[in-house]
Amino acid sequence: MNRKTINILIGGPAGAGIESAGLLLGQSLNREGASVFISNEIMSLIRGGHNYNRVRFSFLEPVLCHDETVDIVVALDKDSFAEHLSQLREGGVFVYDKSLEGAATGAGGSTADGVDAPGVKMMPVDLVGTAKELGGEIYKNTVALGVVLGLMGEPLEYLEKMIRDKFGSKGAEVVDANIKALRAGAGFVSEVHFELERGDKFEEEMLLNGNDAFCLGAVAAGCKFVAAYPMTPASSIMHTMAAWGRKKGIVMKHAEDEIAAMNMIVGAGFAGARSMTCTSGGGFALMTEAVGLAGCAEVPCVIAESQRVGPSTGLPTRTEQGDLRQVMHASQGDYPRLVMIPGDVAECYSMGFDAFNLADKYQIPVIVLLDKYLSESIVSISGDHFGTEGLEIDRGKILDSSGASAASEEGFFKRYAESEDGVSGRTLPGTEKGEHVTTSYETDEFGEAVEDRENRVLEMNKRMRKMDGLLAELPEPELVGASADEAEITFVGFGSLKPVLEEVLTELDVKANILLIKHAVPFHSEKIEVILKAANRVILVEQNFSGMMGGVITENTGFKFDEKILKYDGRQMDSEFIINKLNSL
Repeated sequence: MNRKTINILIGGPAGAGIESAGLLLGQSLNREGASVFISNEIMSLIRGGHNYNRVRFSFLEPVLCHDETVDIVVALDKDSFAEHLSQLREGGVFVYDKSLEGAATGAGGSTADGVDAPGVKMMPVDLVGTAKELGGEIYKNTVALGVVLGLMGEPLEYLEKMIRDKFGSKGAEVVDANIKALRAGAGFVSEVHFELERGDKFEEEMLLNGNDAFCLGAVAAGCKFVAAYPMTPASSIMHTMAAWGRKKGIVMKHAEDEIAAMNMIVGAGFAGARSMTCTSGGGFALMTEAVGLAGCAEVPCVIAESQRVGPSTGLPTRTEQGDLRQVMHASQGDYPRLVMIPGDVAECYSMGFDAFNLADKYQIPVIVLLDKYLSESIVSISGDHFGTEGLEIDRGKILDSSGASAASEEGFFKRYAESEDGVSGRTLPGTEKGEHVTTSYETDEFGEAVEDRENRVLEMNKRMRKMDGLLAELPEPELVGASADEAEITFVGFGSLKPVLEEVLTELDVKANILLIKHAVPFHSEKIEVILKAANRVILVEQNFSGMMGGVITENTGFKFDEKILKYDGRQMDSEFIINKLNSL
């Protein structure tokens, strides 16, 4: 059976090494020259419940997103039968341990052919018994991976090399047992079930998720201080920055809570350090007053906000795009800010870098809006996307003592001096002739708290003028896919839906394009209005209940969406979901 793309799902209980098994398989396929996408679905339990990991790959074409329909399921618990048997496409294989024979019958299928899944091969294997013979049940995942490779006729050498690299520090006995388990698993397969179509190898690609790509951008931009409190799915940003801290001269502070973390980075930004925090919606809710402090005091800082399902604690380990309004309107009053929304791993890096430059240049808080799917999914990507050539660090209007002297009146430094572009010169603590007071209150040009009407209008107008220059600097939205004249359908979306919508374009029978919104504040109202009003048919696609970005577009342009595809069950939509919904509109 020929396949351009193969999708493998490994399901089992939390704590059974599901994620590690999927990552090991994906890394070995990547080394073999495949384009790989790895996505993980876990319950918010330390142990128990049902988790699963998907590894989708191709030797022929780039794989940029997940697919709900799979070719091979490896079932390590009974729940996998109810959850995943129906997800197999015709010709698929359902691999399970012999001890789960009862679950196979209970699912409505015999152990031979599976009544509930016509065209699916049910394949019982003695995973646990084989593992115990080799030293313990812990090796059953490796046996299962051997079965998977055997079904595809893939060589074992790449995974054997991964096993040596991963387990070498645990000793030769562990390495040998895992390799024997892998070979034993492959030995259970009597014939190759899938013939993989092959093209040129993707030799220069590495595996990376959105959070780590964002960290790479932050490091390249010269981030020196990180304060945060753990909250999934942003927590790995903390771990990565901490791991790189000593080598890159970065201070990573595990704060006592999100309120403290946000205040810390405002203080660090005031002192001149490029600073950032990371959180999700619940943690960001606690940060909002201090975000307003950064806006009022005109202090640069960066916040990475990775969305999960709300309201409140919601579904802590699932994905959604429900925090858009929250980050756009965080804190009371009007103040300049930037909300950037990367759509893929490469943009996590580039926007991670740009966020620090723009924060410094305009002296504002910058929010980079991610989500669980983008933060944690792992994709093959060329290292060419992560070069530093041509990237320049722009610290903005930081004044030395002579600049501070020129910006002073009667010996007092005008920290918030009137300026044409709305950006006043700032000094760092210790700069001679640049001493000033910074506060959360409205101030005059010198930083002194005052309440007169004229000054309030003067300073508010000055701050908000920053948005004009910022908007002009941001790249305008562009259509991806067919030209505006040719496209019968224009999809509108944002964030991690980018690669999913790009896959939709390759599968539709009609010409279509995508309008991706990458900046929510400030907003390219005029450009977006022109694009949408010229489109033949416009369909909004979002991972939330209310179509939040659609509402933002309507507010700013007057364009109303008559057709929407929305999903809010905590699982990312795939291209098949979008096409099915499109056909029913």
